[in-house]
Amino acid sequence: MKMCKFCAKKIGNMIIKSIIDNRRTNKFGKYPIKILLSDKGNRKYISLGIYTDLAEFDEASGLLITSNKKTQKENQQHNNLIIAVRTQINDLIIEYRKSNKPVTPDTIIDLYKNINTAKDKENYTFNRVYIQSFRATASNFQ
Repeated sequence: MKMCKFCAKKIGNMIIKSIIDNRRTNKFGKYPIKILLSDKGNRKYISLGIYTDLAEFDEASGLLITSNKKTQKENQQHNNLIIAVRTQINDLIIEYRKSNKPVTPDTIIDLYKNINTAKDKENYTFNRVYIQSFRATASNFQ
C-alpha cells in the first residue's frame, strides 16, 4: 500500500480504532490487540503484536476490562497502557501527514519495533509489549 504525497496527506482521514479478537489467542493464551485502519469503508488490518492478559474489550469506551481476579488499580494500569499505545498511533499518523513521506505497512511496523515496555504515572512497570515481524499481515495491504 505505497502512497503518493497526495495520498499520504489523506491518511489523516483514516479512522483508527483498537479492537480485540476474543476468538483467537496466541500460544501464551493471551489476547492480541489489533489496530483497525479504515479508509472510506475499505478496511485494512495491521496487528502490532501487543499482547495482554485482558479478557474483554469494551468497544463503546475503548477500554479493556479484566476479570474479577484483577484489582481496580491493575485494571486501570492496563487501560493506561492501551491508551498510551493508541495515542502513539495517532501521533504517528499526524507525523506522516506533516512529512508527506511514502507510507507502507512495513514503515509503521518498523517504528513500533522499538516499543518494549510502558509505565504509568507511578512508574509502575506494565507487562512487556511484544513486537514481532508482521510481513504476512503487511502483505494483505498489497
